[in-house]
Amino acid sequence: MTVYFVNTSEGPIINPDSRMVFFTRQGRGHPDAPMREAIKAADPAAYRSVQGGKDWKNPKVLVKPDGIEVLSQGTSHTVSPSELRRVLIDLPIEAWPYGRVVGVQRPSISSGAVGEPEAIEANLKVVRDVLAALNVDFNGWPA
Repeated sequence: MTVYFVNTSEGPIINPDSRMVFFTRQGRGHPDAPMREAIKAADPAAYRSVQGGKDWKNPKVLVKPDGIEVLSQGTSHTVSPSELRRVLIDLPIEAWPYGRVVGVQRPSISSGAVGEPEAIEANLKVVRDVLAALNVDFNGWPA
């Protein structure tokens, strides 16, 4: 099997005869490139004085045991960990006035359910991994 790297936003392309596979490279052809190019890097001076979630203007990510809630511009989407990347990429440029940074919150009070702390930690790891892959910083505080 021959593997080629091409600049496309289509993801892996498999030749019908299954002997060639094309993968995208990071860069202009990468599916995340429009977000990375259109949204400036995080500007800590712009949000340094923000004390809590109600004053935060960029997207917020609430880490829950049963999923991840994304709040932006008055809307809320609860998504599975596998959907987080796509939801963040699809947010409009206007949702990012501080640049590529999100507010991340996790519950400060537990229901005591068995496995809840582990589920929250697993979802928080996914959030951190997705943000790192998108070159998005995070600012955290408890819920």
